[in-house]
Amino acid sequence: MLWPMGWRGALRTIGAELRRQERDAGRRARAAEKRFEAGQKLAQSEFAAAEVDVFESRIDELTSMHRECAEQIDWPALRERSLPASPSEPPLIDRRLSEEARDTLESHSRSLLGRIFGTKRREQLQGELVEALESERSSERRTQEKYQRQLAEHARAVEDVLETRELAAQILAGDIDAQCEVIQRSNCLCEVAASLGQTQVEVTLNGRRAALVLRVEQDTVIPTEQKTLTAKGKVSSKKFSAARRMEIYEDYVCGSALRVAREIMAVIPTPAVLIDIESTRVEPSTGHLATSVILSVLVPREATLLVDWAQVDASAFVATLHHRMKVKRGKGFEPVEKLTFADP
Repeated sequence: MLWPMGWRGALRTIGAELRRQERDAGRRARAAEKRFEAGQKLAQSEFAAAEVDVFESRIDELTSMHRECAEQIDWPALRERSLPASPSEPPLIDRRLSEEARDTLESHSRSLLGRIFGTKRREQLQGELVEALESERSSERRTQEKYQRQLAEHARAVEDVLETRELAAQILAGDIDAQCEVIQRSNCLCEVAASLGQTQVEVTLNGRRAALVLRVEQDTVIPTEQKTLTAKGKVSSKKFSAARRMEIYEDYVCGSALRVAREIMAVIPTPAVLIDIESTRVEPSTGHLATSVILSVLVPREATLLVDWAQVDASAFVATLHHRMKVKRGKGFEPVEKLTFADP
């Protein structure tokens, strides 16, 4: 098709403008693509940093089990706990409004003009007296209801104090049933049990100490790979060395024992806690899996009072206590005999 001469220049101009727009659109698309790629890299870097942070936090948690503990219960103070003060008697109802209304009505009724011409005014004053009396009755009812609620709350508070006193007296007298109840109701071992994958931890008590058994499995607790962040912001994973895994496992075993001892001593005034840590291992003589004790340690209360728990190393502290534990280089924990209540 032949175009008129005047149109050819216009078409060239339009074509050039379209090509320019295409180039601009291409540049914008390429810039958007680069921004998207940069965002992806940033997101990947942040995700990688978060992944490594989670790993490091897990290792810190495993090696610092012993550093946290519930607040100590002050049983002597609870035994001497004071009864709450009784609520004050409710104030007298302000009856000035009804008294004024009654005086006004009586004055009006006594007056001669009031008796002759004041029927409507008397009805008005009677209505005002009724309203005042009803308002005062409502106020008195609300005041009494509030006072009765305060009395009920006070009775419950007194009952709570008396029960607390009785429980504290039983705890301080060494009542084993009361101490078991406190351990159960306080849920002081729930966090440790959950960390170990146990639904519950059974505690045995006598007059001298508490005793309990924990199961700590290396393969289900200690990570098999170590994660670090590279200079390019990527996650680098490599297999944990056997020595490093065993070091973390030993800290976790000792830290778990110390943590439960501290938790028990925080809720009951037992002089000491005896902890046995069990683990599953291959029995060399049979080749079968067997459960054996890998740590048995007696934690006396006096020793725990001298420790800076924010700084102390769990394995090093256990080594200062009466305990049985054997860790062979390259082999890990070896079975040991349990300590008993008869041990010093």
